Amino acid sequence: KKFPGQGAAAYLILYGLFRFSVEFLRSDPRGAWSFMNTTLATSQWISMVAVAAGIIIYIVLNRRSPRPIED
Repeated sequence: KKFPGQGAAAYLILYGLFRFSVEFLRSDPRGAWSFMNTTLATSQWISMVAVAAGIIIYIVLNRRSPRPIED
């Protein structure tokens, strides 16, 4: 663990990737949104937002973490 919040950011990224892939396996009718000729389930769009949020959180918190001073 390099900085506080790293676990939460990793969770968002991994959960979003897992949820996105699971939605491809589902065959039940559910809501879908289309964007640029791509129809994805609502859960897949939410998963993409979660992955993006996790990446942003990871980058921001990593940059804000204090670095040890080298001599």
